[in-house]
Amino acid sequence: MIGFRTLGSPLGRGLWRRLVGASALLAVVVAACAPTPAAQPPVATPIRTPAPAATPGLAGTPGAPATPRAVVTPGAAMTPTALQGPVVVTANSADGSLSVVSVSDAQVVGTIPVNRPVHIVALSPDARLAFATDPSQGSREVVVADLTTMRKLADVSVGSQPKGIAIDPKTGQAAVTNSGDDTVSIFDALARTITATIPVGDMPHGVAVASADGATKVFVANEGDGTVSVIDVAGRRVTDTIRVGSGPTRVATAPDERHVFVLNQVSGSVSVLDTRTNQQTAEIMVGRNVTDLAVAPDGRSLFVSATDPNRNLFKVDLSTNQVAQDFNVGSGALAVATGTDPSHVFVTTTDNKLVFFDTTTNRATATLQVGQRPEGAGVAVAGGVPGVAPAAGTAVPAATPRATPVPGVQGAASPTPISVQTPTVSRTPAPGLATPVTSPVPVRP
Repeated sequence: MIGFRTLGSPLGRGLWRRLVGASALLAVVVAACAPTPAAQPPVATPIRTPAPAATPGLAGTPGAPATPRAVVTPGAAMTPTALQGPVVVTANSADGSLSVVSVSDAQVVGTIPVNRPVHIVALSPDARLAFATDPSQGSREVVVADLTTMRKLADVSVGSQPKGIAIDPKTGQAAVTNSGDDTVSIFDALARTITATIPVGDMPHGVAVASADGATKVFVANEGDGTVSVIDVAGRRVTDTIRVGSGPTRVATAPDERHVFVLNQVSGSVSVLDTRTNQQTAEIMVGRNVTDLAVAPDGRSLFVSATDPNRNLFKVDLSTNQVAQDFNVGSGALAVATGTDPSHVFVTTTDNKLVFFDTTTNRATATLQVGQRPEGAGVAVAGGVPGVAPAAGTAVPAATPRATPVPGVQGAASPTPISVQTPTVSRTPAPGLATPVTSPVPVRP
């Protein structure tokens, strides 16, 4: 063994150099004899191909977003000129919507959600606006919808539980029956402001406007007491109360405005009233379970709907005041409306259909699915002159054209209403209304 002292001597240092040199030579020999490792190929960086973009709304495509539910149902996008010719709108109580139907195309062109159980609907003469009542408990609203854009515009606040509505095509004033507080609200359809609140009979339901001897009158069917209140629109007061049948619910005006027809739901009859004398001139027996009525545009016939499964549409000959025919439209009928063709009527049914019915051939020419429980139907002709009454025979109440919302009634300023009291019942005015004035009015038999 070599010690530290030996390495420190001259002889030891020479020996150390030899040992180091030999070690280095041995390392070189070992390295040369070792096998050369195989060259490794370079590691490729993976290239990521982006997944194909999903087509929006395409069913079955992974990751495709859900298609939003369209408000406008089949047909082209609605524009202010999209609606042409006769248009029918149904008020669908169970699903809170309005169905808009093109008569020429026999097609539902739009559905407007209004989120209220709407009951009766009236249209403007140019088919641009629809006004629908909500008679539900606690409601005080009339819905206003734009038929050219298929959207709800506003809720107009009137009286309690509004049921019926009619619009004077000459002035644009609307009359709404409020069954919850036994009043009629008169409001300006253009400005959507209340101009008068007039107490009437018990549980007012249907309403119609007629001009007689230069005076505009509103005829109100009071379901609770079997009467019709006659309102002088200019004087904002009830001038007559006419006794009719039991349970009057709907009112329709003849094209010449000389008569109005009152549907007595409990009696199963129609009362004929003279608009000049404010007297009942006839009572026409129809049948059970009657629901609505409409006058043919030529003034010769009256159509009455009923929920009977077999006899659900009646045609009354107004020259004889007798039922001339009865029809089966396929299901119980909820509402009936007439347009410009005397031989055709539009009937809504209990199975949620709108039936185009030809009374000359006794058959349906078209049947369309609409909203749930269509209790009301209105007809107007699109493309008419805004604010001008439709041609004679278009048995449709009408309003002024589309209005720009004004702050107040959900954006409309409301002037102080005028309130007038009928003689028969002492009533408490709605909050904020003027104290009513009582004046005796006779009840005509």
